[in-house]
Amino acid sequence: MKRWPGVILLSLLIATVPARAAPSFTVEVIAFRYGDAAQASMWAADEQVPALGGATPLRESVKGESPDYFTALPASSLRLGGASAVLSKTAGYEVLLHTAWRQPGRAAGPIYLRSPVLPEEAAPALEGTLLLREAGPEIRVSGEFWVLLGTQRVKVSPNQNLRVGELRYIDHALLGLLVQVLPETSEGDAAPESAAGPLETPPLRSAATPGPAD
Repeated sequence: MKRWPGVILLSLLIATVPARAAPSFTVEVIAFRYGDAAQASMWAADEQVPALGGATPLRESVKGESPDYFTALPASSLRLGGASAVLSKTAGYEVLLHTAWRQPGRAAGPIYLRSPVLPEEAAPALEGTLLLREAGPEIRVSGEFWVLLGTQRVKVSPNQNLRVGELRYIDHALLGLLVQVLPETSEGDAAPESAAGPLETPPLRSAATPGPAD
């Protein structure tokens, strides 16, 4: 059974929209690390050099221009800002990455993602790829990430199916992902509304007992 972290709240969920064929999608991703699992001694180092050459990197958005495919959307366009803010303020969670982009259809190849490199860091805390592909009526989300713990890199390969419009939490003992894929809406279409609900913060999950991943 999936266990949602305490910050995945009804008030932050976007209502699921009906799956339908769409020429393009908007993908939004939040990647966060569990503080009680961020000890290098708990994990085996992965010295493999990430094979990222075939992945598409996100371009920086240009103010005043409509973002093209594979361009990181500006912060004002992120729908899950509330979830990211609560994660950042809650002890035990560390948001490494929050980004979104547009891509054509469900088979655009792997997307290269990495967290911002802070001045005091020599490498990004998170680096890797995310691939979306059709899986019947659903979309298969496959990731291959390397998380930096001190000088050690730990490989995490989350994968799971989701429905278009669903906010999916993909669990791992070290790294959690929130992923949402929305169809591009034509002018005049009603955008999904946020579900109203109370703010609740259940106890943190135990990093020693990771939830299952498909």
